Parts: sequence; structure tokens; C-alpha cells
Amino acid sequence: MADERWRGLSEPWERLRWARSQRFETVKDGAVHVGMRPNTYSAYERRPDSSKHSQMDHQQAMHFANRFKVRWEWLLLGKGEPYEAKDEPPPTEPMVRALKVMRGVSPAQQEAIATAIEALARTRAGKR
Repeated sequence: MADERWRGLSEPWERLRWARSQRFETVKDGAVHVGMRPNTYSAYERRPDSSKHSQMDHQQAMHFANRFKVRWEWLLLGKGEPYEAKDEPPPTEPMVRALKVMRGVSPAQQEAIATAIEALARTRAGKR
């Protein structure tokens, strides 16, 4: 299930943080992906009242949206939804890693791993 916390985000910096977090766990990894130094990129994810905040403009929003696979109109202006209706959210980096691991094991092992992941996710969500 996709993370829908984006629905409550009213500021561009919040939406950027959410978009990056859907693909990259750390600011550093997201910064590398967009071609920036981590300190430069992190300024765009900071609150406007914090030190070293950088305001995102149209060109930057288009670049970040392209790299994080979201719509720039949503990222900058909050219009609509982050993804096109026909698009699926991109897999997160941990999902990609899990898929790579799964390719290297037998179908029986894949089933056991999938069952363990489901159990862990239910436990984390409090749905034992």
C-alpha cells in the first residue's frame, strides 16, 4: 500500500521531503540522486523559519519532481496528487533491494521470505 501521508502536506518543503522519502531513506541518498551536495539539497527540505532554508522555484521543482518521479505541480503548488492517476508509486530503495535478494533464492525460499515480511509488517503496524 502506498504511503498517503502526502494528503496532509501543505508546504513545498514538506512535499519534497515526502517525495524523497518514498525513494530514498536519507537526505544524502536523495541529494546524490538529484545531483546536489547533501547540505545544499537539505536546505530545500527545511522549514522556512529554520536557518539555511532554500525556497524551491519552478525550475527546481521540475528537476526534483523528475528525479523523484512525482508531478511538479503537486510538489511546488500542492495541486492534485503526487502521481499521475495511471502511475504506480515508484518502488522504494529497500523494496528494490528486497527484489534483488529474492531473485537469488528458490521459489520456496521466496515464499518464506514474503511470509516473514508480511508478519513483520503486521507486527510493526500493530495488527498481530
